[in-house]
Amino acid sequence: MKLIKKIFICLMILTFAFGIVGCKDNDDDKDGEKTELLEAKTGLYYRVPKHADTVYTIHSKKMTAQEYVLVASVQGIVAQKQASIFIIEDADDEMWFEQIVNTYELQVVEFDNPWDLVSNFKSYIKDLKYVLYNHVKEEGVSYTDLSINYATTVAGVENYLMVSKSIEQEAIERGFTLGLDTTSYEWDTEYVFNTYKDKLTNKYLVHQEPSKGQLRDYAIAGKALCYYADYYDGNREIGTTIASWAEVNAPILGWTQNEINFVSANSLLSKVTLAADWAANLSFYSSLETEAEYQQNISKNVTAESGKHYVAIVISDGDNLQWMTNTFATSELYYGSKKRGDFKMTWTITPSLYDLAPNILDYLYDTKTENDEFIAGPSGAGYVNVTEYQESSIPEYAAYVAGYLEKTDMEVVNFLDNYIDEEKYATFAAYDQVKGGILSVGDYYLEGAGGVYWQNDKPFICVRDTLWRAEGAENHNSYYGYVERVAQRINEYSTDPTSIEGYTVVLAHAWSIGSMDYLARFVDALGDHVELVTASELVDLVTKNVEHKNVEELDDIKPEDLKDRLVPISTEQYSPEEFQSIQVSTKKKFLFTSEEELSYWTFNCGGLQYDFAGYMDGKVILDGSDLEDLLDYFPNSWMYSKFHINEDDNLLEIKVNSGYNANTNYRLRVLYMQKGSLVSNILDSESYDFGYYLLSESSPSIFIYDLTPYKGKDILISIEQDDSGEGSGELISVNKFAIVKEVNGISNLKYWDSNQIFDEWVLSGRVAKHIEGICLENFGTSSVMSCKVQLANDASTLSISVRKFIRNGGADAQDKNAQVVVKINGQVVRAKDAEFDYVSVTLGNFRIFQYDISEYAGQVITIEIINQYGEHACFDKVFYK
Repeated sequence: MKLIKKIFICLMILTFAFGIVGCKDNDDDKDGEKTELLEAKTGLYYRVPKHADTVYTIHSKKMTAQEYVLVASVQGIVAQKQASIFIIEDADDEMWFEQIVNTYELQVVEFDNPWDLVSNFKSYIKDLKYVLYNHVKEEGVSYTDLSINYATTVAGVENYLMVSKSIEQEAIERGFTLGLDTTSYEWDTEYVFNTYKDKLTNKYLVHQEPSKGQLRDYAIAGKALCYYADYYDGNREIGTTIASWAEVNAPILGWTQNEINFVSANSLLSKVTLAADWAANLSFYSSLETEAEYQQNISKNVTAESGKHYVAIVISDGDNLQWMTNTFATSELYYGSKKRGDFKMTWTITPSLYDLAPNILDYLYDTKTENDEFIAGPSGAGYVNVTEYQESSIPEYAAYVAGYLEKTDMEVVNFLDNYIDEEKYATFAAYDQVKGGILSVGDYYLEGAGGVYWQNDKPFICVRDTLWRAEGAENHNSYYGYVERVAQRINEYSTDPTSIEGYTVVLAHAWSIGSMDYLARFVDALGDHVELVTASELVDLVTKNVEHKNVEELDDIKPEDLKDRLVPISTEQYSPEEFQSIQVSTKKKFLFTSEEELSYWTFNCGGLQYDFAGYMDGKVILDGSDLEDLLDYFPNSWMYSKFHINEDDNLLEIKVNSGYNANTNYRLRVLYMQKGSLVSNILDSESYDFGYYLLSESSPSIFIYDLTPYKGKDILISIEQDDSGEGSGELISVNKFAIVKEVNGISNLKYWDSNQIFDEWVLSGRVAKHIEGICLENFGTSSVMSCKVQLANDASTLSISVRKFIRNGGADAQDKNAQVVVKINGQVVRAKDAEFDYVSVTLGNFRIFQYDISEYAGQVITIEIINQYGEHACFDKVFYK
């Protein structure tokens, strides 16, 4: 370790005034006596001792945020005796819940009303008391209000129900009385800590942001202090005081707004950080027992050969418990990908699952392929900076790491840190369970530069390359943000298996381009001489073939060495092989209102964190973001189907709408085979000429494309979305697709309900489809729906049925009254008996306004309905007679 870094560590530690000793060299073996190893062990994380045979469940969609916290408090209180309540939030929870019920043969009682569920467990609430707090989603409450955390702590100690002010009256009517009011002025984190610390566990802490209801059940179940030091409410040092009070190596579950500072401060105090802020139901998961014998069945039959370069792909962020309990296992971006198993992959996962969610750990091992390997995510038993950890605390922490590795059949640890102190790995390397380590160091995990450090003849190998695209880091992105260019560099690396230069760890950043879709492209770009191995195989190869000598800097190809000959960035997501494998659709008209229609289409995305293609909230959605980096011409999301174009198939009519508040890039392509090659054409609409067209709220929603050049061909039609750099909301919904002989755009209907309006009318501006109807919204810009109509010969009166949204919260909460204008062929038509050219929408009930259209009887007219002012005008029908 360099002297400057030793001095830095000492200064960091000495800034704390709570009795931590200064730093010293790791010379425990100066007298030739090795420090005796502690026995490997588990049990770092609190587990609820048992669960009931009957589980009571409710879905979060049936609760407000305040009611969610209410139920979570009961969930935790009851779990102090036995876990009995499970809150379902999404499809992942539903999957885990079904797995649990089937595995443990539980009886299920479902509730629709949260208060009924609470009443079922009244006997657990001490004296039927509640603790009052402010919920941050209530009017006038600051997002930094921490009373919810005070109340969480009280609920654990006193077994009081957690009740926010907005639902207090309901609690009183249900027979509960006030026990404590944490909204009063004397309450702050220091007061809570001093008042309750003797009644709380110091074996773990919960650090939770006040807007989140998750994790509170687990804090209450184990009587742990719930606090959030990121928001100060009096004593700025209280977070340090609390962490110092907790046991050495105690976990701190939750998260923070500043990862680097938080983990560093916790590490200096010998505390283990575990990202768990969105982890629900830990009080139930942790009660589950398992008899599983976890085995990875890693063969390690790879023999080093001259002329080959060996690469291990390691995916990041496996320390993240809340990711593991939510979408990690099921998301097609990650472990749920159809591409998983196609090539060797190393997954970092948190061994805390062994204690906190063994059912999920069971699933991961049960579904792994022979090409999947698990290693311990940062940094062993939890997220710590080992270089900043107290020397006196490392032996016990290392014993925990070895214990969890033994239980889960892992052999390698991914250590995440700001710099390297190779001596700090000595205690870990002394355990047989630890075969070596992967070091993710500094910015983008790259500051270790592929070097290797040896302890006990075991290699700790630094990340050499990363798949990570970062906002505003153009130079970094040029070399590391595109899979083709990382592969290009690796293809030119050394093929000498006796030197560390012959081996590469690629860290795939999960929240950037570290998804399976991007990794599959990366693997395809590697040369034939590049062999993929798992992390433990790479550790084994390096141990057997490379001199056991520290190497800090590799004799390497630097990214800048390739700057004048960088390979182009891929823009094509299809291959000829994929095209040939797709069946021709027998259906050519879609409104995307049923699963049967969706089955004709394939949905896919580029694989970035926010990319999504599929059915959501009753609509087909294409969404995604390049994280504000616009150099990638690869679409974020797309959908496709294959069609044979017959003689009568002249035109394609498609209806797409943009999301709110942001423009998004949209394009439509036709792909077909010609002389063995895949040909791609970007189509132009009759309305607009575009490649990627910037679709906005004011864009027409219906586009017409000419298909006559493709008659007699099998073509793939690809509907595509791409980030425009404007941030969130860059999505499009696809609402109609029809290959037809002709399109005249003229409706022959006399009556349009909200679904027919959405299907047949052109919608521009901010338009939403709600259960109540089609909503024209105006927040500074007009919104419009329009339609060409063939009127009947006896047409006389056009009617529109429209209402305003009435909100809770009194007059101050109400929207501005909308002003709706109707135009026929571009000319304003005044409603019957109206004083102005517009009608004012002021009521929460639907009101019908009528317009004289008798002079247009028998003609084709264009009807426009415009919200020119105000916020919401909701239409359930438009009709004429």
